Amino acid sequence: QDIREIIVSGNIDTKTSAIKRLFPKDSRGLLDPVSLKKGLANLRESGQFSRIDQKILQGAQNSEDVYFLLQLAERPSL
Repeated sequence: QDIREIIVSGNIDTKTSAIKRLFPKDSRGLLDPVSLKKGLANLRESGQFSRIDQKILQGAQNSEDVYFLLQLAERPSL
């Protein structure tokens, strides 16, 4: 199922919009499993985060909405 929104927490220095741009969306503006894998690889390659936890969350009952939750721990800046 395609994901409509990414919810990011734990980022202090890195803007949420910059993190979301690392996840390529399809022509409908949705995220599929390939987009999520690519985005996670982009996050890891950035080297800015010491921990990246992710979870997929279903929307409310009778809703087809699906959300991708990211809990990040930023590396200390120098």
